[in-house]
Amino acid sequence: MTRFGYYFFLGAAALCAQMTLVRGFFRTFYGNELFVHLIIASWLFWAGLGAVAGNRLKVPNTVPVNLLGVSLGLSTFLSFLWMRAAPGGWLGLGGEIPDLGRALTCAAFIPAPMSLVTGAQFSAAIRLGRETAGLGSKAYGAESLGFAAAGVLFTFFLSHRIELFSVTVVCAFQCIALIFLSRRAGSRILFLSFAVLIFLYGLTGSAERFDRESLQWRFPKNEKLLESCHSPSGHLEITHTGNQINFYENGALASSSQNIEKAETAIHIPLSFLSTARSICVLGGGADGLVEEALRYRPHQVLWGETDPDMTDAVLRRIPSLAASVQNGDVEAIRYDLRAFLRQDTRRFDAIILDVPAPSTALLNRFFTEEFFRLARNHLEPEGVFSLMLPYAPDQPRRELIDFDASVWKAMKPVFASVLALPEENLLLIGRLKKIPETKLLVERFENQHLNTRFLTPALLKYRLTSDRIADTERRLETSKASPNRDELPSGYFYCLLYFLSGFYPALSRFLTAPVFSGVLVLCAAGSVAFFLKKMSSNRAAETALATAGLSMMFVESILLLAYQTHFGVLYERVAILVASLMVGLCVGSLAALRFPSGERDALKHAAFFHVLWVFFSIGLVGALALAPTETVFILAAGLAGLLGGLEYGRLSRARVASIGGLYAADLFGSCLGVFAVPLLLIPRVGLLHSLLILAVINAVASGILFRRAKKI
Repeated sequence: MTRFGYYFFLGAAALCAQMTLVRGFFRTFYGNELFVHLIIASWLFWAGLGAVAGNRLKVPNTVPVNLLGVSLGLSTFLSFLWMRAAPGGWLGLGGEIPDLGRALTCAAFIPAPMSLVTGAQFSAAIRLGRETAGLGSKAYGAESLGFAAAGVLFTFFLSHRIELFSVTVVCAFQCIALIFLSRRAGSRILFLSFAVLIFLYGLTGSAERFDRESLQWRFPKNEKLLESCHSPSGHLEITHTGNQINFYENGALASSSQNIEKAETAIHIPLSFLSTARSICVLGGGADGLVEEALRYRPHQVLWGETDPDMTDAVLRRIPSLAASVQNGDVEAIRYDLRAFLRQDTRRFDAIILDVPAPSTALLNRFFTEEFFRLARNHLEPEGVFSLMLPYAPDQPRRELIDFDASVWKAMKPVFASVLALPEENLLLIGRLKKIPETKLLVERFENQHLNTRFLTPALLKYRLTSDRIADTERRLETSKASPNRDELPSGYFYCLLYFLSGFYPALSRFLTAPVFSGVLVLCAAGSVAFFLKKMSSNRAAETALATAGLSMMFVESILLLAYQTHFGVLYERVAILVASLMVGLCVGSLAALRFPSGERDALKHAAFFHVLWVFFSIGLVGALALAPTETVFILAAGLAGLLGGLEYGRLSRARVASIGGLYAADLFGSCLGVFAVPLLLIPRVGLLHSLLILAVINAVASGILFRRAKKI
């Protein structure tokens, strides 16, 4: 029971450290989920190395494990400081595009100290005692249960508190874990005292002040932080530079006040396509001034909301004119998810204006897919118009930028009867349910409004509508080989990343879009599994089989995380719940494996059977996500993936075909590969559901080879 408590709190400390790291990097990398997956992959890789090192460590007493425990607390705090300091120094100031090489270096090495120590602690603690047949299953189950409990704690208690408090919780959990290994009463009292003092410090005002001051590090001296808070969708920050108010979401600049040129372009060009603008829905752009420009048409109703409901409230707190319009009833604020609003509301509008930052994340990409455009179309009047803006370079656009814009263009084409592309510094896409009116009529409508705009004049409007760049741009978009951006195949998200990547490494960007890339990747994965299982000895085959199980677990988890973000948009808050569900499954599976016989006989045959279950599970998940993508389905799927992984780990560790530390390391290395390869290399190329079918193929290959090897034993 004492050892069970140690592994439980070790798992709890590791989960809190990992989530603190993920949320910190969520802001550092502007909410890009691919970098978050890279962080988790890096964590698993270094934890695997730590497990290998701990498995070879001489552990005559608890002193080495205690030193590792102290190192985890110290490394967590230092990593926290580095995450806060890097965006304002080594990676550039807040809002700047970070140098990709430095960003990848941060993602690869900042998790190293924490994860190395975590992996080493597990293996080293195993070596404190004799490796019995059920020890690996019990330790793995206890650690997984700690992960699950901490996931629930993090979601409902820590997610809305300052990040420094989460750091203190990690240190406190680590001290409590060491209490269970200590054999002397004095040592237990000492560790308990440290845990209480560290936890209490996290609740003090000085910790809150330091957390706020460290957030200011990422901004230039003339830009002052006004407020900072966590929301279900991410981390929000509001700053001011002189009279300008800036709104940041997950570290990226979302909008700024006094952006008059953008507001006039985004509102008046689309509304010139209407004979009358009686009802207008503005999605985003509250701080940019779009709502104020829309009110100049004196419509019967104006609805407005931001992608994050907490951002809507933040804009109302800081933009008095908009708050007054909401208060007196001229504007109705949407205070819940915009996709949910379009699914549930029945009103129709003459115009829906989308002003959301480019889909550089899955959170933003969900507003640029064909499915979202169909939701918007269902709310348009017969003469209605829909518009959005994308980044563009009209003179010499890079291929990656064309592909990025084309993925959104091609997603709009099947939805609207007419789609017009107006290129300048931004690409304004306008969709209508009917044909595009003549330019002369559009200019006349604009002039008749007598709006007295500051930037958009009738002459400029005529130029935008008749520019020779329009035909050239539409030709580029039509001939692009980019796939339409859809929920299941988030190509816009992928091409946006490639556009960013091409600014640093154009050759790598072109390689990732090579037609044969995905096929080669799948063949290499399946071939590697087959080669290693066929050529290795029984213990190495067991480790490779477990690595395949780890890959499958994180393969599924990565797909669930991205799909959950697409459907619900609150991954920032709920990620720990999905991880906790996976860990509950791991705990149940590893403890259930204690019912298997302890010998080596039939161990590989059972492992092969588990991979057959992975095949059926992968195919079944395709149907579940396609037909009923509810939150319950996501949580249950994560739990079942953990159950299969836990069963295989428990069975192979109980059979003692390899050392417990070696199996633990193999599981981590396989998980690392699954987290890294799936979201970055597979999903953008073949989609979420086809990726699951590829997983079924990989497990079918592994199962066939394992059955053949089992017959030879």
